Amino acid sequence: MEFGDKPSRYVVVVCPKCRQHAQITETGKKTLRCQHCGALLKARKLRIFGSFEELPEAVDFRTHLQAELSGKGKGTFFLKPSPEETENPGPGNRSGKKTVQSGTETPSEKTSSRKDQRSILKEILKASGGKIGIEDFREEAVEKGISRERFDIIMKKLMETGELYSPEPGIVKLV
Repeated sequence: MEFGDKPSRYVVVVCPKCRQHAQITETGKKTLRCQHCGALLKARKLRIFGSFEELPEAVDFRTHLQAELSGKGKGTFFLKPSPEETENPGPGNRSGKKTVQSGTETPSEKTSSRKDQRSILKEILKASGGKIGIEDFREEAVEKGISRERFDIIMKKLMETGELYSPEPGIVKLV
């Protein structure tokens, strides 16, 4: 796939030289510089991992892809076509974008209390619209039966795996 093949505005690419950095660029550029190693790259030779109309979608995809590249997402994230692509593989499907699905559920983890607590935290975040103040989040978790110490441990792990991030001090947001 080459730049210009799609009417998408933003594409997510990975530097073929260092293979350690995913970045977002606008279509139509002839060259770009890797933000990690500084290599000058020809846009027409780059593999496009995702193609998006809206910047927030591209940022979410790049975040998941970067977590996978850095090794923090190993076993947690995998590239998988979106359900629309697998159900509708005909020529009418022009989205061409891939989504990153969470693959954290294994049969042995479904019954563990850690998994339950992690799910509870994610449910709290989803109920709040995906964005919440850390103190409010902690209080709601304590109300649901999660200790403050356990909350801090789970929060740290969710941040490390890229499932949560902090867009501003004191606020966490679901990716």
